Amino acid sequence: MKKAYGTQSLAAAGAILLLAGCASAPKTHLYILNTPHSLGNETRNLPRQDPLTVTIAPVDIPAYLDRPAVVTQVGENELAFSEFQRWAGPLKDNIQQILAANLAILLRSGQVFTEPRTYVVGGDYRVVIQIDTFRGVLGEKASLEARWSIYSSATKNTIATQTFKKDAVLSGSGEYKEYVLAQSGLLGDLSREIAAEIQKNYNP
Repeated sequence: MKKAYGTQSLAAAGAILLLAGCASAPKTHLYILNTPHSLGNETRNLPRQDPLTVTIAPVDIPAYLDRPAVVTQVGENELAFSEFQRWAGPLKDNIQQILAANLAILLRSGQVFTEPRTYVVGGDYRVVIQIDTFRGVLGEKASLEARWSIYSSATKNTIATQTFKKDAVLSGSGEYKEYVLAQSGLLGDLSREIAAEIQKNYNP
């Protein structure tokens, strides 16, 4: 009987330890990029331009970013991949969707689409974006470097090709929420540059 009692006690103790381990496991946080609220305020009084049709090509990002973990920089040549701070979906898709949403607001157009989800016949412009840097240091800064081009959908000619490089200063809190919010803001700034170039060349 004593032997049986000892075995049961060990099993019970093991179950308690397992439950304690589960209870203390870090919580996984999921993030998405979003459209800065300021974009809507900037274009509230502008006329809607439904005839303007723009497609956004699939966004190219570095291989180290193409993963669920949120990437931060912890040294001059060192990156960190957080196991419990993760993107809610593929980052490249989220970037493409947010750029399209931003441009739809900035251009006041209901016809901004993403490839390959939507096949557009004709249209006015096609935007191609390559992200070179999309990382930063928690509590210090978030950085975005990108190359982008606008093409005429009709002639396939290049309308403009430019580079974008900007840092957003963080408050020092070291929170991932602030970091992701700053990354969304940088994509908003990139969208402003692209929208300004499209508006400069658009002749309805």
